[in-house]
Amino acid sequence: MSRCVGGLILAVVALCGCGGGDGVQRHQLSGSVTFDGHPLPFGEAVFRPQTGPEGSATIRNGQFDTTADGGRDVIHGPTTIYVTGYSEEPAGSDGDETAEAEAAPPLFVGYEVTADLSSDTLDITIPGDASGYGTAKQVQRSEANEP
Repeated sequence: MSRCVGGLILAVVALCGCGGGDGVQRHQLSGSVTFDGHPLPFGEAVFRPQTGPEGSATIRNGQFDTTADGGRDVIHGPTTIYVTGYSEEPAGSDGDETAEAEAAPPLFVGYEVTADLSSDTLDITIPGDASGYGTAKQVQRSEANEP
């Protein structure tokens, strides 16, 4: 019996160390992304704070949530957000490995938006003139929630 209890204590101690955390307070973030006034069909957002680890989220039908689709929660504070957008979701991107993934060319790559993350929601507006950003090495920036 004492061996069983000892083994159980050892297992609990080992599991307590398996959080995989990076020692910072992360927060779930969700919201919307529009491109040229319409919901962005598909894309990815990478949230790079001034200090600390980055977060990420997949964008589907103009919506994102850092807790879905393998995303990573964010830390609060001044953050640069890099958004890559597509006109459609590539086949197979939803985990269906049998579908042939033929991606549409990106609408824009790594478009930069700045925001001071302090709440659990964020609406990102990408203007229509961002089309081609990152593919032609244009430099454009905007503030979150401002056209």
